[in-house]
Amino acid sequence: MAHGTNWKSEDGQHEAFPSPLPLAKMDGFLHLPSNSRLRSPGRKSGEPSARQAVFLDRDGVLVEDMNFITKPDQLNVLPGVTEAIRMLGERFFIIVVTNQSGIGRGLMTEEDLVAVHTELVQRLAAENASVDALYYCPHHPVYGKGPYGIYCQCRKPGPGMLTQAARDWDLELTGSFMVGDRHTDIFAADAAGVTGIFMRGPIEEPGTAPIVVGNLVEAASMTLTLNETSARL
Repeated sequence: MAHGTNWKSEDGQHEAFPSPLPLAKMDGFLHLPSNSRLRSPGRKSGEPSARQAVFLDRDGVLVEDMNFITKPDQLNVLPGVTEAIRMLGERFFIIVVTNQSGIGRGLMTEEDLVAVHTELVQRLAAENASVDALYYCPHHPVYGKGPYGIYCQCRKPGPGMLTQAARDWDLELTGSFMVGDRHTDIFAADAAGVTGIFMRGPIEEPGTAPIVVGNLVEAASMTLTLNETSARL
């Protein structure tokens, strides 16, 4: 879907995209939206007072899981996502952490992923929602080709994307949260020392998680409740 065209928002109305919203930084497996609150030092209006984050998986949590999303027009933002992001953004930085082995497998390029993430932040912005950074892991230890075929700590269940974000932006992992629809997301959260929230998807996975919700709005409400309870202790 090209920028400037119409699309259907959550309330069923067709709206035009706002002016182009490019990614401000694209290196080190990091995409930084131009509207990110992390772009410049010093506290800005609308920025959380604490340096805590909610880490979000992408496929199955923010957008419909299409196995490998290689083109922007394959994106389908899930119901309630923009509402949940607006709720969470009042108290937390919002960091997307996503395994993207389609790059390592040769199904897409890193430039393709830039286009997909540009489209995603554009669609969120049209609903007055935003994420502060998107980290991705292009590796796969078995199916990755060339330099992408490695064992790494950034691929979930490794905690590398979460800990890298904490180093990059001086985030406090204690008191932060991770929402994911796979148990590898929860394992990554545990390894990084953040609270994991499992969002049950259409594909049931074996095993259990301490906190289970049905959608991202429920996850946001649970996160805010836990944050308030912790602040009172």
